[in-house]
Amino acid sequence: MFICIHAHHSNQKWMDAALPGESLQQHIVIENLLACTERLQVEKKVFEQLESLCENQKPIAIFITCTYFAAHLPKEYKVPLIPLDALLFEQLATLPAIQIVFTNPATVEPTMARYQLWQPENQHVTVHVIPNVFQYIEQEKWEEYTREITQFVANLPQEIPTAFAQLSMECAIRTGDYSCLTALPKTVQKLKSFA
Repeated sequence: MFICIHAHHSNQKWMDAALPGESLQQHIVIENLLACTERLQVEKKVFEQLESLCENQKPIAIFITCTYFAAHLPKEYKVPLIPLDALLFEQLATLPAIQIVFTNPATVEPTMARYQLWQPENQHVTVHVIPNVFQYIEQEKWEEYTREITQFVANLPQEIPTAFAQLSMECAIRTGDYSCLTALPKTVQKLKSFA
């Protein structure tokens, strides 16, 4: 089986939509990872979670939708680890310029540090963090969350492609935007290659 690791239960629906009718996945929601403040502490918790899942579930591969979790994965592991944002990064690396939007400030530094592994030397990247909206996820206020993102993005330069680094932001993407959702077809191919 495949295991899909999420930081929030709302991300499950995107994987269910990507793999309709498949009985190959199990969703695991790992909360409170952001409560860890030091990098080594986060990496230790991530490794312990992976070890527990592999011992109890015996997965073929582990798919990660959480950008913060993905940023603290071990470099090598006994089971294939597939971060969703890595598939997005492959798309972004083909662009001459990109503006990347976040709602969770804690994910910015580790996510952008990982993106440097893909980023072309001459690519211009602008990072935007939408202030004071991530709290709406924790409060399950999706209308407010979507409205704030939509209003913020409407004021960004339209001539520069926009990317959404968090799966929770899929509710506000427009046609032509780059997002983790646009990477899901590659995700399905990647997952099925392990079946």
